[in-house]
Amino acid sequence: MAAITEELHLGNQDGGDHALCCPHCGDLHMHHANVTTEPDHVWIGFWCESCRKTSELEIEQHKGWTLVTLVRRPKHSVPRPAYMFEHEMPS
Repeated sequence: MAAITEELHLGNQDGGDHALCCPHCGDLHMHHANVTTEPDHVWIGFWCESCRKTSELEIEQHKGWTLVTLVRRPKHSVPRPAYMFEHEMPS
């Protein structure tokens, strides 16, 4: 399944003016899952508490530009973080 790229959305609910929204359902309750890095490239994995789907915040540099993209990911494509038990990760 190909990744779907979404615009980066910040919350517009009370108290969530600067919160990252889930690209699947728009909820504000996003949890960090993992961080992957390569030279000039960073991916931060998330899972949504509401819809339990996963996404990645992609940060990359290209000729002096910093590009930030939120990418929908298929289930199980974002690894479980070390602090989280297996039963806590979305299925």
